[in-house]
Amino acid sequence: MLRESNASIIMNEVEEDFYPADAGIEDEDEGGGGEGEGGSNRGSVGSNSNNLFSPLISNPIDRQELEIHQNEILKSLMNSVAFSRASQDLNNKFSRLIITDNEVASSNQEHVEVCEALVRCINLRNQYVHTRNAPWRENEAPSENPPYSPFHCDFSSLPASSHEYTFNDGIFTIFDNASDKQEGKIKYAPPKTITEYYRDLNYVLKINAHGPNKTFCFRRLAWLSSKYTMHVALNTEREAAAQKMVPHRDFYNVRKVDTHVHHSSSMNQKHLLRFIKKKLKSAPEETVIYRDGKYLTLKEVFESLNMSAYTLSVDTLDVHADKNTFHRFDKFNLKYNPCGQSRLREIFLKTDNVVKGRYLAELTKELFSDLQFSKYQHAEYRLSIYGRKYTEWDTLAAWVVDNQLFSNNCRWLIQIPRLYSVYKDTSVEGIDSFQDLLSNIFKPLFEVTINPSSHPKLHLF
Repeated sequence: MLRESNASIIMNEVEEDFYPADAGIEDEDEGGGGEGEGGSNRGSVGSNSNNLFSPLISNPIDRQELEIHQNEILKSLMNSVAFSRASQDLNNKFSRLIITDNEVASSNQEHVEVCEALVRCINLRNQYVHTRNAPWRENEAPSENPPYSPFHCDFSSLPASSHEYTFNDGIFTIFDNASDKQEGKIKYAPPKTITEYYRDLNYVLKINAHGPNKTFCFRRLAWLSSKYTMHVALNTEREAAAQKMVPHRDFYNVRKVDTHVHHSSSMNQKHLLRFIKKKLKSAPEETVIYRDGKYLTLKEVFESLNMSAYTLSVDTLDVHADKNTFHRFDKFNLKYNPCGQSRLREIFLKTDNVVKGRYLAELTKELFSDLQFSKYQHAEYRLSIYGRKYTEWDTLAAWVVDNQLFSNNCRWLIQIPRLYSVYKDTSVEGIDSFQDLLSNIFKPLFEVTINPSSHPKLHLF
């Protein structure tokens, strides 16, 4: 048994042939080594024993004393989740570290108070999480194809709902019908009042700034990291052997999902460069942007930048995030501007521009084609809703629907950048308060949910 601060670590080898079948208790002192000489003083147990594991012991002892010793350990571990996981791993031949409570840690009042505070924070989080009463499509058979055409809908078969809502002080309140709205019968009440919310928030901030909590969490994260490192050291070869036992599957034909991919940076720099050159050669006279009081063609834009298709390269494009962007969000954002020019970003990487995002849609279809060709690769592309205008949802939905951007290998995610302070400082038109921002973000969603015909393309999206 190895002691470390407030935990006892027992390392068990559960390999089937670790001990010979006819082995009894052996004295390995003939190796000549003591603890300091690299020799082994470990007793071993026959594999015909009923013991679930064989702990490391420092001196040879007889079988009866060994069984008593193991029974004491078993009693202390019987209620441990780690012990149940270790017993499940017997068939997998993996080594596992079992961490048991120590009497010193249990009697530490500060330790107990920290754990109680963390549990209370978890319970507070659960009070603010909305859970569905019924599962959604639990019994439906999986299918690679959508159960309906994603870009066609008979709105005559979708009558408006009788639900109504109000929006006051940044809170949407839902009612079943107009009469319930007049009587104040709320369908989904807010989980807490504003006073209770601030009280809970202050408590969480207090726990976050508390010294003992920081110490406890830091030590636990360090312990988990060390535990994983130990697991890798003990089981790397066994996991590799287990992977080789799986037929047909390897790294290249197992399904992989790229998450948190900003759509504007979903293509690699070579792909973007190839697309820009193709457009310069195939459609140089197409009007693409409005700047300085006049419309400019794609050729005129590059002439104003003293650039051509021949001079463009990956280096001049400069959209690759390197080590200089680490912890520098300002430099990271500049990488979204090809050649450092915001006008090129507006032309090629925006959904709302003079060409109505057609260039970005063509790029997206090429990405979809690559995903479908690889078959086992999926992606979650993120689109932004900023909340500056009420029409943002309709504009984004029209871009997706009009260009028929759909793939079984891709899912759209919506992200909302926290830029209210920027809008307030720069006096963005229509944003006088935070409620205006929330209204632009959520009001179209409530409207299309109640009546799909009010925003038909948003309903399809």
